[in-house]
Amino acid sequence: MNRILWIVNDLNVEEYIHQSIVSTLISFPLVIIEVFVEKISFTTKFDKTLQFIKPLDIRFKSYKKSPFEKTNLSKIENTNLVFVLKKDSLSIYDYIIFSNNKKNDYSFYENKAKIGLLQFDYDKEKIINYKLSVKRSIPIIFSLKLKASSDWKFISNMTINLETGLVNSIEKYFWFQKLSFIKFLNNPNEFEIVKNRKYEVNFHSIRIIAYYKRLVVTIIKRKINKPEKNWKIALKEESKGYLFLNQPEHSFWADPFLISRDNKHFVFFEELNKTTNLGEIACVQLDESFNIELKKTIFKDDTHFSFPNVFYHNDGFYMLPENSEKNSLSLYKATLFPFEWSFHKTIIDNCKLVDAVWVYHNEYYWLFANKVEDYEYDNNDALYLYYSKNLDSNQWLSHKQNPICTDSSRSRGAGAIFKKNGKLFRPAQNCSKFYGANIVLNEIIELSIENYEEEYNKAIFPAPEYHGIHTINSQFGIEIFDFLKVE
Repeated sequence: MNRILWIVNDLNVEEYIHQSIVSTLISFPLVIIEVFVEKISFTTKFDKTLQFIKPLDIRFKSYKKSPFEKTNLSKIENTNLVFVLKKDSLSIYDYIIFSNNKKNDYSFYENKAKIGLLQFDYDKEKIINYKLSVKRSIPIIFSLKLKASSDWKFISNMTINLETGLVNSIEKYFWFQKLSFIKFLNNPNEFEIVKNRKYEVNFHSIRIIAYYKRLVVTIIKRKINKPEKNWKIALKEESKGYLFLNQPEHSFWADPFLISRDNKHFVFFEELNKTTNLGEIACVQLDESFNIELKKTIFKDDTHFSFPNVFYHNDGFYMLPENSEKNSLSLYKATLFPFEWSFHKTIIDNCKLVDAVWVYHNEYYWLFANKVEDYEYDNNDALYLYYSKNLDSNQWLSHKQNPICTDSSRSRGAGAIFKKNGKLFRPAQNCSKFYGANIVLNEIIELSIENYEEEYNKAIFPAPEYHGIHTINSQFGIEIFDFLKVE
C-alpha cells in the first residue's frame, strides 16, 4: 500500500476522522495520504433529540471528548499528508476513503482506486435502534466496493457492547470506527462480509421517553443510596474455602499479587488513599497461617498506582505496576525484597497502558494490556498485544491484529497469564454489566506474530455476600482474589 485518498466534507473534520488519519500516518509511515474536500450536505435524523438528552447521558459518560468535535486537518504536521485542491489533480490510489459522506455516484472515484472504495458508517439511527431494541452489542460496519466488484459489501471485524445512554452509545461506536479502520488497513482479509441489520423500532419517541425514565430512576437511586464499596483480598488453598485477610474496616485493597518464599507470603496490592483518592502500592507480609505480620507502602506520589504485577525474572524480583497517568509503562526492580524497589527501565513510552501482564512463549515475550486513548477516562473494551525478544526492551512491536479483543465481557485484564496442564490461560474481567462483575478465564489457542486466538474456558463468580471479583493470581497452589464488598 503506497497511497490513500480521503474524501472529506470540510477540512474541519470530526475528531474521530482526524484521529483516524493521524493513526494511519503513524501506523503506515511510508504511505502518502492525500485529502480532497468535496462538499455534500446532509442531515442526520435525531440530532436535535440527542442534544436534548445529552445532559442525562453525561452522568454515565465514558469519554473525555466527543468524536464529533471538529479539528482542522491543516494542523497535522506530517510530510506524508498532502492536500489536493483540484479534482483533476487527483491521481491513482490504493484505497479511496469516504468519511461520513452520502454520495449517489462514485463512478469518477472507482476509476482511481486500484483496490477499492471504503465508506465510514454514519448511521446514528441504526445505533439508536440497536440500543432501544435492547441489543447489548453491535458490529462496527464499513461499506466496501472492490475494484473488481459491481456491488458494495458491508464488512466487519469488530463487535462492541453499547454504553448506558443513546449519546454515549453513539460516541462509542464512532470512536471504535477509528480502531476498526486501522485493523482493516493492517488485515483487510480478516474482515467478513456481514448483513447490515437494522432493528426497526416503532414509536421512537415513546421508546426514548421510556428508556430515559428508567435512566432517571437510576440516577435518583444513586443520589439517595450511596453505599461505600471496597475491595477485600482473600486467599484460597486447594480444596479449602476463602480466607480473607484481616484488613482494616472500610479499607480498599485490590489487584493482589502473591509471592511465597522462605515460609512467608507477600501480598502486593493497590491500596486506595481515601484522602487523595489515589492508588498506592502496598505490601503485607503474612505468616504461614496468612496472618498479617507487617505492612508497608512501596509506591506513592501524586499519580495513581495499581495492579502491582510482581514476578521473579532472571536475577531478581521485578514489578510492572499500572501507572498510566505518566503515559508510560515501566519496570521496577527490588533492591531489598519485598519492601525496597527502584526504577529499572521504561519499556513502552508515550502510551497509557493498564493492567499489563506478560508471558514468554515461542521465543518471544508477549505483553497484554488495555490501552487508554487520550479521549477516554478508562478502557474496559480494547485489549492490545505487543511482542519483543527481551522483556526489558524498549522496542516492543504492536501486533497486527490490535486491538485483539473489543468485548467488554473479556477484554480487561484480571491477573497474570498462567499455564495449567500445558495450556495457557488469560484471566479477564467481565465488565459488560459493570466494572469487575466477575472473572472469565480464556484459553489461549494461538499466540504468534501473525495470529492471536483465544476461547472462553470458564467464569469465576464472587464469594457469597460479595458483589464483584476482578483479580486472580496464584503461586504454589495458593490462589489470591479480590472481592467487592458493600460496607
